[in-house]
Parts: sequence; structure tokens; C-alpha cells
Amino acid sequence: MSNPPSSRNTLFMQCHPSGNRFYFPHIDGLEIDPTKISAEDIAYALSVQPRFGGHCHPVMSVAEHCWRVSYEVERENALLGLMHDDAEYLCIDLPTPIKALVPDYKTIERIVHEAIAEKFGFIEYRLDDVTRADRVLFCTEIRDLMGGTDGWNVRSPVLEPLPRRIIPMPRKLARIMFLRRLDELTGKPIRPLGFFNGLRWVIWRLKSWIKRKPESI
Repeated sequence: MSNPPSSRNTLFMQCHPSGNRFYFPHIDGLEIDPTKISAEDIAYALSVQPRFGGHCHPVMSVAEHCWRVSYEVERENALLGLMHDDAEYLCIDLPTPIKALVPDYKTIERIVHEAIAEKFGFIEYRLDDVTRADRVLFCTEIRDLMGGTDGWNVRSPVLEPLPRRIIPMPRKLARIMFLRRLDELTGKPIRPLGFFNGLRWVIWRLKSWIKRKPESI
């Protein structure tokens, strides 16, 4: 429950920058209050969480992964693409082999995701389009950030990675780009980049163009 339960021993997660707390009693009593969900909290948490449990080089954030997925789907699915890993701001991005060993993870993830969907007003429309884009990004990431696809269990059908090499953003830039994309897709005024993030954007774009060709594996 999002309101403090009676037991002082109930565990909670406190979010940054809002300071909102989400309480986690037994799984059967878990509720997430959509009114306490903050876009800034989601963007911050996802921007400091790395893909592949931090074992990629260079490091890429979950926020950037979601931002990229939102551009690889049909426009009508872009918001769902951006938010497809949104629950990980509370659940944490567990690597898939570990996630499979945690029976209640999917249930918790679903509860959080449904609360976020209620907050931002998106539906599971054309989920297959988002799944395809997510897998295309996955294939691209293991090519560019994990040393190649050899030995990876890439689910069938195997999708071609993107032609351009991924050069990860700095995490502060990933955070603001996630928020700007969310502003755009929810019809809000797009917040400014600011001077320093503007510089980060220019440098990142330049590096991405210089290193745009994938390295030979």
C-alpha cells in the first residue's frame, strides 16, 4: 500500500527526487497509488540503472533503452514503447536469468506497470509492435555493448539489429531526454534541455555520428 501500514516493520521504497514512499507488505496486499507516481522519479531511477545488470561496455541506461524503443514503434505505440520498462523504477531491472528465479517478480511488475498506465493514460495497444522494437534494440545492444551475439539465446525469430552503432548517452542526458519524450507524447510543453544538457546533446550526437558504423566482431 502507498499509505503507511500499521506495522512498523513493513518495508518501503523511497523515491528520488519526490521523496514519495511505497510500502511493500505481503504480495497479496500490494497496491500502488497512481497519484504518488512521479515522472521525475521514473526518469531518475531508470537513468541510473544500467542495462544487462551493469555488465555492458560502455554502460547504457534503461532510460535510454526505453527512449530508443519509443522511436522504433508506430507513433500510436510510442508512449507504451517509452514506458515498457517503467515498472523497473521500483522493481529494479533484474537480469533475465535472475528474474526467472524470482516467482513473484512478474506479479509485482504488473501491479506497478498498471498503476503507471493509469497515471499516464496509456493502454496495451499493439503490444507486439513494442515487443518487436524491444528485441531489435536488444539485438543491437548485445552487438554494440556486449561484444557480439555469439552464445546469446536470442529468441526466434532472430531480428536484425539496427544498422547504426549505439553510443550510449551520459545518464543525465538520458534522464532529460526521457522526460522530454514523455512530455511530447502526453501533450505537455516540452521542458528545456538546459545549457549543460545542451552541451551533452551536441557532444553525444557528434560522437554518435563519428562512430556510427558497428565494429566488426
